[in-house]
Amino acid sequence: MRPNMKKTGILLLILTVLLSSCGIASNEKMAVVKAEQLGVITYDLAQNGEMSILPRVELLAGVLSQTSWIRERGPADRGNEYFKELQAFFEPFKDHEAVRIAQELTDYGFTYDAPVNFILSVGSLPALEMDAEFSTYLVTRAGGAEKLEKFRTALVNLAKESDFDTFYNSNKDRFDEILNQQHSEFDFSDSKAWINDFYGYSLDSYNIIFAPAMFPGGGYSATVNSSAGETFAYQVIRENGQSETAPSFSGGLLGLTVHEFSHCFVNPSVEKQSDKFKEYQLNDLFAPVDELMSRQAYSNVTVFLNEQIIRAITYLALEDLADAETATINKEKDISRGFYLTDYTVEKLRDYKNNRDTYQSFDDFTAYLIDCYGEDKHELLKLLDK
Repeated sequence: MRPNMKKTGILLLILTVLLSSCGIASNEKMAVVKAEQLGVITYDLAQNGEMSILPRVELLAGVLSQTSWIRERGPADRGNEYFKELQAFFEPFKDHEAVRIAQELTDYGFTYDAPVNFILSVGSLPALEMDAEFSTYLVTRAGGAEKLEKFRTALVNLAKESDFDTFYNSNKDRFDEILNQQHSEFDFSDSKAWINDFYGYSLDSYNIIFAPAMFPGGGYSATVNSSAGETFAYQVIRENGQSETAPSFSGGLLGLTVHEFSHCFVNPSVEKQSDKFKEYQLNDLFAPVDELMSRQAYSNVTVFLNEQIIRAITYLALEDLADAETATINKEKDISRGFYLTDYTVEKLRDYKNNRDTYQSFDDFTAYLIDCYGEDKHELLKLLDK
């Protein structure tokens, strides 16, 4: 059955943004998201879920295509046809203030998840409005709130001066094709049901955003809280970076979806246990893999444990929703990347999953898991010798 498709402008509630991306431990209020003026193609996903390609994310991708970041995390060759058109569209504006600031931010280390979380922390085009301060996380990553405000203003000006809305609208058929294909290949209802059951509650909205001009394959996540107390989860999925024709997204959307949306649950839950990190000196678990993790943009023990827990959760989801072989392949890949606590964490999570009456909430389990990491720390470090 063809999905319910809306080709109208999306009027978003005034949203106060909290970011829970990989590497974000803060739940500070961020900014207000206003109305999207451009018509956005959106596919409904089960109940309270949507799949779309957002104008402001594409604007950001176009700006980043003019910076050195595209050489670091760009496509393998010239990129897909849409990316090449987007890059060419912004090439005449390579000396624009927005590109200059983006390059300065890139040089400062405002990379990976930070730019995407920034663009989701401000309002929609054309104004990219905000009425709350940027989080400490973003301010620290950028080197100051003033830089972020200048970047926001410059992006507004660039969108207007370049007539970006015309470019975006000219690609609606292409976006429709991408979303229709992804929707037909992926049943979100099963993933959503598993996520809600595992954590014991549901977020108010789940939003999958495809980014055909960001690379390589993988994703970022963000959590957005409205002034009415509603919680909106975002998953931004990057193009695989291999295609030179139509944009192509890597397989494994099931695992990626569970992984990225899990940040919205796990990150704030782990943050509540932050006092125990010093009590147990949990940085000892991170120190042996510090260099390896930092190369993957996991730069501290909190981020490392968030990722470790989520990767173990994803293994359990793949066991249930895919098959044991797929789950095992995924797990072994994680272990090879330095997540040496995977097997230990999986067994603790399996106990939680099979004995829900023991824990009143996922937060209660997280408190128990952090205690286990601390109490078993010396034995866990021996896993590195195997």
